[in-house]
Amino acid sequence: MRIKLLTAAILSVIFSVSCNNGNETANANENQLEGLLKIKNEAGLKEKFGNDHISYDTIWGAEGSFTMGTYIDQGTDDEVEIYWEDSLNRSGIASASVHAQWQENGDYKYNSKWISASGVKLGMTTDELEKLNGKPFTFSGFGWDYGGGIMSWNDGKLEKFGIGVTLTDGMDDKVSDEELNEILGDQEVSSDNAVVKKTQPRVNAISVY
Repeated sequence: MRIKLLTAAILSVIFSVSCNNGNETANANENQLEGLLKIKNEAGLKEKFGNDHISYDTIWGAEGSFTMGTYIDQGTDDEVEIYWEDSLNRSGIASASVHAQWQENGDYKYNSKWISASGVKLGMTTDELEKLNGKPFTFSGFGWDYGGGIMSWNDGKLEKFGIGVTLTDGMDDKVSDEELNEILGDQEVSSDNAVVKKTQPRVNAISVY
């Protein structure tokens, strides 16, 4: 009898662990940005997330540019910006983007539940991103509207994914003016640059398309 009870207890633990792992995997897949690209139109977004979670509003871009698009959970940590191929009929998702939320104290929050199927997530450091890519990548120098945007994955592992990434500067008072000049302005910067290694910029925007 004792052996039977022990066997039943072990099977119960295995079943519980299996279920928990299955739920975690399901949640991870559910939160992948790429999954949104399969939704046909705004009506599909409302059906999936509910009317209260969907809004149509201005999406602002670099240098004061803007367009109209659809938001999921606008104004929250889980906000997603949806750009349409056909904006008039709000159909065909061209891209879906998430951004780190700016706080009043001047720091970013990286609390979004959304991740990329590639493994890229908000708050990831350049070293972590480089590890995912399998080699150094390049990005645009900081300090202007297009600063921090990934320019090339240099044929790394992330090259095969339709993903755009923007970094925040990660600078602090320990960086000299001379060092800053290496990573500021309209220039191409490598992730293996010594100043980048020192400051560890973080991912603050992800787009999939």
